[in-house]
Amino acid sequence: MSPEQAPNPMPATQPAPVPAPAGAEQPLLVVDNLYKHFEIRGGPLGVARIGAVRAVDGVSFTVRNGETLGLVGESGCGKTTLGKVILRLLPPTSGRVSCTARSSSTSQLVRNGRPGGSPSH
Repeated sequence: MSPEQAPNPMPATQPAPVPAPAGAEQPLLVVDNLYKHFEIRGGPLGVARIGAVRAVDGVSFTVRNGETLGLVGESGCGKTTLGKVILRLLPPTSGRVSCTARSSSTSQLVRNGRPGGSPSH
């Protein structure tokens, strides 16, 4: 299945997003229908697409000021991949990540590909 053909419906087990109270500020983080697939290539020259690993499939959530989100799952279920896509260390296959948090600590969260903004030598 190509990234353009990724299914978009939210699973029935996922709760609907809770609307913000009237007058509430914008969410700090919005993840909307996020997918990350890794292509598997093979064949004699290693260029034929023979499948894909579906690491993250249809994840959606919102985090507002004062909220905490815990991500729990079995080993290999996509938690780290989701984090890397949110931090823009990996591009998403499809979906949207929107971060409105602005402060000196969040702007230096990842710089030069390393946490804390320290350059690699």
